[in-house]
Amino acid sequence: MTGYNKSQNDLYKEFFQAMIPAVLGAAGMSLYFLIDSLFVGICLGDEGFAAQAIGWSLITLVTAVSTGIGMGGSIRYSLAIGRNDQKQAKKYYLTTLWLLFVVAVIMTIMFLVFCDDILHILKATEEVFKIARDYLIILSWGLIFQVGAYALPQLVRNKGAHKTASVATSLGFLCNIVFDYILMFVFNLGVFGCGLAYIMGQMIIFFICLFYLIKNHNELLEDWKTFIQRSGQTMIDILKSGISPSGVFFSSYFVSTFTNMAFLTYGDSVELAAFMVVMSLLSCTSIANRGFLDGAQPLISRYYGEGEIQKTKKLIKWLYLSSLCFVLTTTVIYGSFRGSWGSLFGVTSSAGVIINNNMWYCISGYIFVCFARITMSYLYATNKSISAAVLTYGEGLATVILIFTLPCFFGVNGVWAATIIGFTIIGTIAVFIRLVDLRKK
Repeated sequence: MTGYNKSQNDLYKEFFQAMIPAVLGAAGMSLYFLIDSLFVGICLGDEGFAAQAIGWSLITLVTAVSTGIGMGGSIRYSLAIGRNDQKQAKKYYLTTLWLLFVVAVIMTIMFLVFCDDILHILKATEEVFKIARDYLIILSWGLIFQVGAYALPQLVRNKGAHKTASVATSLGFLCNIVFDYILMFVFNLGVFGCGLAYIMGQMIIFFICLFYLIKNHNELLEDWKTFIQRSGQTMIDILKSGISPSGVFFSSYFVSTFTNMAFLTYGDSVELAAFMVVMSLLSCTSIANRGFLDGAQPLISRYYGEGEIQKTKKLIKWLYLSSLCFVLTTTVIYGSFRGSWGSLFGVTSSAGVIINNNMWYCISGYIFVCFARITMSYLYATNKSISAAVLTYGEGLATVILIFTLPCFFGVNGVWAATIIGFTIIGTIAVFIRLVDLRKK
């Protein structure tokens, strides 16, 4: 075996050793979201889906903030390790943890104090308001665990413990599914039970990852006042690197929020329930696809930090191939069974017809989104924050503009069209950025 082939095989092995646990963990998370939506539909019907849509738009905001800090810190940590700068890597690591704690406390207070105002702003109807309020209150009380459950696994992966992070994620969401069934169907707690089960699952992920970090890194006990005083620039670096990763979720937050409002304005809870079924399926693909991105990020950042440009290029190429193959496979599955999803999720027959009519358009457009997400991933993994930010925030901006304009002319059909056209626009921009980046190389 030549030295080149041996080196490439070693890189293959390293790539898949990092990728497989991350993908399996993300697949467990996506399975949870799918089953959770099924339970809500069966238990509460169209109104339950509408309430969940409002609740999940706020969870997306929490995810955006925690992912931005967690991924920003992870990227900076891996780049510092690649430069063999252990002191700076430690600072990034510790600063990330303190930022997560502070942000979690602030967001918890905000959601609890302004809960009713938030629901009114989001145009929750009288039928949906009480269900959505119960859901939002329980999610707010467990917000610190949500922040940790999204951010800490990424820190654990960047410490090299890919299996630990994936086991924690899979176990948390498996328990989540079990608690969902018990609380919603055995104890008849409805959407409150759904939210409580979600928090319990997040607590499992949070404590497993936190235990690993404390057990293996006793520098966490460092005096925090002294530490915070000398960490201003480190915080700025983390937030700069986290702008693009969090932007994916910030864009999703604004898009989902304005989309929900548009469906309730130009349509009704049936239209929103149909949209939620389609988005639940696409979210499963998106979350599982995130496993490819999370698994590749530490390797891409580390080799880029070491100046190993050829290895970085190979990792990016393999990331595109593996991720797109997965997305295309799920697209065919969703489209083939488009007539069955409505009854499976427990929505009304009217919602089922809407799902059947719009499924192929949405999933075809979503292929463009997934290509864009891969492009964003390698851009921020290699610390190309400006290009990544343009792509990331362009996604949300384009879709929100369309949501405000198309329904004025086409009614509720314009809301569906805005989503699909937005998907296509961001994918086209991603292709352009990718081609420009290849020419520079």
